[in-house]
Amino acid sequence: MKGLLLIALLATTILMSCKKDSDVGIVGITVVNEKGVPIQNCNVKLTVPVSPGVEWGVDYFYGTTNEDGYIEFQKKNHSFFDVYVWKGLWEGCDFVEFVPNEIRKKDIIIFPPGSQFNGCL
Repeated sequence: MKGLLLIALLATTILMSCKKDSDVGIVGITVVNEKGVPIQNCNVKLTVPVSPGVEWGVDYFYGTTNEDGYIEFQKKNHSFFDVYVWKGLWEGCDFVEFVPNEIRKKDIIIFPPGSQFNGCL
């Protein structure tokens, strides 16, 4: 009985001491048009909406979507970023939240020039 108790205590200690190596939050963005078609090679820029964002390391990200209209960004701290996407004169805006140890997905719609539904100010 003592042996079983010792094994259970040891197993509990090992399981409780395990910690994830990474506190990275991942945000996946898919850029689509009004009909839901993914847009490849679309420019995506994430910026911190407040000026002291530099204190947390990275204050912006930039990239282009792949052939499926998808792009991923990684960040360690819990933070919010404004998202601006564009391809030619088409554009769209939104925001994303990085949460450590989570993967967040977001679809952003780009609209033609002159549209007032793109979310951009």
